[in-house]
Amino acid sequence: MRVLDMVHQSFENPAAIVNRTNVASQSTTLLLQQLSALPHSFSVAQRVVDTTDFVSSQIAQALAAK
Repeated sequence: MRVLDMVHQSFENPAAIVNRTNVASQSTTLLLQQLSALPHSFSVAQRVVDTTDFVSSQIAQALAAK
């Protein structure tokens, strides 16, 4: 899924986020929740889980760097 690639790329460097209020993106969380609720093949479902985990870890890293 291309959208997962875009989400992953946008969270690769959380230190580059200028506006700190954008670090913990509720929109991204909602998008990933919606994607996880859709029927997928196992590999796509696993990518959603992996991307969700990656985003969560990047958010935690960015918030810790504050």
